[in-house]
Formats: sequence, C-alpha cells, structure tokens
Amino acid sequence: MIVGGSAPRGASDWLARLGRHQLGSLLATGADWAVMIALVELLAAGPVLATALGAAVGGVIAFGVGRRWVFGVEGRLSGQAARYASVWAVSVALNAAGERALLPVFGSYLAARFVVATLVGVLWNFEMGRRWVFRAEAT
Repeated sequence: MIVGGSAPRGASDWLARLGRHQLGSLLATGADWAVMIALVELLAAGPVLATALGAAVGGVIAFGVGRRWVFGVEGRLSGQAARYASVWAVSVALNAAGERALLPVFGSYLAARFVVATLVGVLWNFEMGRRWVFRAEAT
C-alpha cells in the first residue's frame, strides 16, 4: 500500500498504481454509466448531456478513491480538490466531445462511450492525477 503520497519507484510501482486506478475507475464508471443510462433511457435526455452529468457523478467518486487508495496522499484537501476540478473539467469536455465525434462512427452511444472513457481515463485522468493532482510535493 502506498502511504503518504510516495512517488512510484520504477515500472512495477507505476503498473500497480495504474491497476488500482483502473479498479477505482470501475467503481466510478459504474455510477457514471448508471446515471448516463438512466438519463437517456428513462428521462429521454440526449446522450451528450447524459455523458457530462454521468461523468460529474463519477468524478466525485474517482476523486475520493484516487486520493486515498490509488495515490495514498493526505495534505490539503482544498488544493487537491481544486487541481482535480480543473483536470475533471477537461475530462468531462474530452468525454463529451469524444461522444459527439464517435457516436456517428459507432452508431451506439454505449460503444462510443466505452472507447472514449477508456482513452480519456488512461491517457488524461490517470496521468494528470499521478503527475499533478496527487503528487506528494503538491499536497
């Protein structure tokens, strides 16, 4: 377990952290998708709006999981939350833009969302969490 936000040492620590991030993301994604699907299927909301609102719910969950379990940091919650909010805002925009771009390609909002969420989650969310939001010296 990572304690005190210690920096990863080598590829094995990076992979372990990425694995924890992906498991935490599954939890956050479950809530995200539940909101998105409920809005589209039950309330007839548009997929792009539903994607953004679902991502908001998932973002709150991902922050808590990332802070304590994935990156194991303490420090000032407000500083981390402010950094996370800026990363999250870009993540929401990337998810919504990706949904808009890939929906016509896949013909399914669920397929488009799976591809977009995976790419944004690994390439943006994890790396920004690791390098900026939850880095030990930023707390």
